[in-house]
Amino acid sequence: MKPIINDITTSFTDPPQFIALKKLNPKKDYTYPAQFSEKQRLYYIMVPIKLNITSDKAFEVVSKVASRQANWEIVESNPVRRSIEAVATSKFFKFKDDVVIEIRPGEKEQQIEIHMRSKSRIGRADFGTNHLRIKKFFNEIYSSLD
Repeated sequence: MKPIINDITTSFTDPPQFIALKKLNPKKDYTYPAQFSEKQRLYYIMVPIKLNITSDKAFEVVSKVASRQANWEIVESNPVRRSIEAVATSKFFKFKDDVVIEIRPGEKEQQIEIHMRSKSRIGRADFGTNHLRIKKFFNEIYSSLD
């Protein structure tokens, strides 16, 4: 049984931030709910991608993969912050979920981390949709690097 959560992140201590989407939806709370972290830990293994490439190259790869997502509308692609924000629309019910991807410096020199967060706009549970979205996107990133 899936947990009753609707916001999945690769970092509990510093989740990727919705900036452009928050400006477009000022009444929406984009705070990552602290109580979700324990539930997410129990059900989903979500870690950032760690690569030994430049942040410019990582942003280029992430941008290409994001632009190929059939059901995503890119709201902002910011090369300065190295972040992308998008709205993903489900095929059948047309639910809208918010997505943010950030490229950050890694723990080691010349390493980057790709962090991602996917948050449903409505409902208390996403039935694993946000986790699967991140997993699929990360798999496409790895495939793009081969």
